[in-house]
Amino acid sequence: MSTSATLLQVAASTLAFYARYSDESQSPTSIDDQLRRCRDIAERHGYPTSNALVFTDEEVSSFRADKAASREGYRKLMDAWEQGRIDILIVDELSRLARNGRQQLELFESIDSTGVRFLTANGIDSALEGWRLVFNIQGMMAQEESRATSFRVIRGMRGQLERGYMIAQPPIGYQSERVLENGRELGTKWSVDEASASLVREMYARRGKGESFGSIAAWLNGCGVPTPRNGRLWRAAGIQRLLENAIYRGEFILNGSSFAKTKARKLRKKTKLTPQAISFDRPLLRIVSDEVWYAAQPRSRSGEGRTQYGGGRNIYSGWMRCGHCGSLLSATSGGSAFSCGGCISNRRAADPAAPAAVPTISKRGIEQVVRHALSYTLSADRLDELRERLKERLSEDPESELKRLRLAREHAKQRAQRVLRLISLDPDSDELAETEYAAAKDALKVAEQALKRAEGSADVLLKRDLVAQLSLTPEDLAGKLLDGELEVAHVRTVLSRLFSHFVLTGREGRVSIFHIEFRPGVAAAWLTDSAVVDESICALEVRISCSAKRPVEWKLEAQRVKPRSPLPSGPGHEVTRSRGQS
Repeated sequence: MSTSATLLQVAASTLAFYARYSDESQSPTSIDDQLRRCRDIAERHGYPTSNALVFTDEEVSSFRADKAASREGYRKLMDAWEQGRIDILIVDELSRLARNGRQQLELFESIDSTGVRFLTANGIDSALEGWRLVFNIQGMMAQEESRATSFRVIRGMRGQLERGYMIAQPPIGYQSERVLENGRELGTKWSVDEASASLVREMYARRGKGESFGSIAAWLNGCGVPTPRNGRLWRAAGIQRLLENAIYRGEFILNGSSFAKTKARKLRKKTKLTPQAISFDRPLLRIVSDEVWYAAQPRSRSGEGRTQYGGGRNIYSGWMRCGHCGSLLSATSGGSAFSCGGCISNRRAADPAAPAAVPTISKRGIEQVVRHALSYTLSADRLDELRERLKERLSEDPESELKRLRLAREHAKQRAQRVLRLISLDPDSDELAETEYAAAKDALKVAEQALKRAEGSADVLLKRDLVAQLSLTPEDLAGKLLDGELEVAHVRTVLSRLFSHFVLTGREGRVSIFHIEFRPGVAAAWLTDSAVVDESICALEVRISCSAKRPVEWKLEAQRVKPRSPLPSGPGHEVTRSRGQS
């Protein structure tokens, strides 16, 4: 080929440059520097640069192959490549295009199959012999550098946290301040911003009373409260993430965000390894108590049903269960009755274990049962039993309280270890087991913090709560909860916490049978607006039937039985009978 023909071919070749920098810690001028070196290489090889195609990406990593679509410049480059609009591609170095092994392999195959000349400032030239070896070596070095950088970043973040500093932007409720020494930045400290912290407390209070995440978001939007990241609107998912942040109870968890947990689950599926979540105490950053924080958590963490929060107009939805399959009873017939959706599905699927008749009871029947159980909860006898337990707690010396808290911590620790052992024995354990382990770890953390507070100082708040509940007189608990003056979501939340078990165990003809376990201490705490200090459980077996003729007459029998939960209850088995008209 003549020299003039070669020059014409070079002039007709379509030249492309690509440049990228990773994050905001790198200077945007890095793009200009990379493009300048690309032009130097082009001119050195005799390629005119005036009409070169230029593709760039800013503040985006090239390590995640599955995130390639978010790199707009890279995507446009590959589109042009596939359309045959590129003959020569020049980059500063291979890592600007790809650090991930899969993406490097795709790039390698594209160069091989299309004949595009690939040039870098650090020595790769696909027109030379041996370029594949150089490409592979630099590719492996780029991958390893990415992993090393990630390790150094995580190591640095943990180091800052161990020194008492904070990382990342503070969530709503806090403000940050840089700590300097002789003009050198040592780190960042957070402090509580009372103006926005009061808003956070109100969000927890609303959640604790049963409001849904969506309802809280609508309230914030209606009040014109700006979002933390200047978004347009508050949304339910954002409220949930905010209220799940452990920093509000004075604990910062590295690898504890929802993003980190999702990433850890994916990593565990691939490698059976899970990045460890590390906790750092930040007592000065506490905005709400442990009890308030846990009351706002979804079922996976608090152990309570999620349907008690928000949606629906029926106070009996979301906390009563079927004794046959364990599913929640759901409203049917326009809310006039409750039945088990799980048993209905099992019968339709011809499950041989499905019951012959789906457990069903009218709303009026449930109301009779609930009213009787509420009246029994703080009856004179139950209140006397509760007072005896409260007096015993009040008279205990600090060492007895410490022993009790240490025992509670040991039980929580054993539970967490038991679940972890089951997960380790079954590498393919499902998400339910991981959820159970998360709940067990949370319970252990609460027990450890309660013990730590008791060891540090006299528990004045506990004594105040005990005194308040000791002064309680027999109350019409059913009237207060069911008279229609309270919000439905609030009533549903109180009932779900009061009744640890409310199970329709079966039917015998026209008789419906319930097993009910309740905690008088929860009722006492709610009525006195104090913390729960007595977790004792009482249990009833309730049998209810109605007449076949109108007006309907209800017949109810209740017998005190042993609770199925491993917590103590009062002595005795009384039988009570009552009749009513509706």
